[in-house]
Amino acid sequence: MSVTRSFSLFVNRFEVANIAAAVGTQNVNALFADSTTVPIALICYNNVQPSFALYQAARITHASQEGTQGGDVLSFKQMLDTMPANVDMWQTQIKIVYPAGSTRFKALFPNGKKPFNEGKQQNRVNAVTTLITTIGADASLGAVKIIIQTFDTNFWQHTTLRTTRKQPP
Repeated sequence: MSVTRSFSLFVNRFEVANIAAAVGTQNVNALFADSTTVPIALICYNNVQPSFALYQAARITHASQEGTQGGDVLSFKQMLDTMPANVDMWQTQIKIVYPAGSTRFKALFPNGKKPFNEGKQQNRVNAVTTLITTIGADASLGAVKIIIQTFDTNFWQHTTLRTTRKQPP
């Protein structure tokens, strides 16, 4: 008689890890309980316990990082949600120096607010960096540039994408 095992291309690794943790905990606890009466159980416990303790520590670290990453993603989304109001404020401050129809204003916002408020997340973030770069060393826009750079810095402190991007000048 042959034993048939089902094979799945898709395995929920987190479910497998949780089952392994439950089985491991049960076995380690059983070995510890038996170690007072069965000498070989004490030897097995002493061999298994350090590895299982490392495994448990790794699971705790993973769970902690998962929570931190979830918080970063939430903060990132919240900052994207506030971007339209921020862009309005930036444009208002820039219009004081360069009127809306001027060539310099058009250079700063060639596509209006669209790149900041629509499209992929990365493109929206890149639009902020592009604006900072375009302002460059324009002293008349120094104050608004600092505000935009602060927004940009806060953006990247709350994102997991920060390793894929260079900081603006």
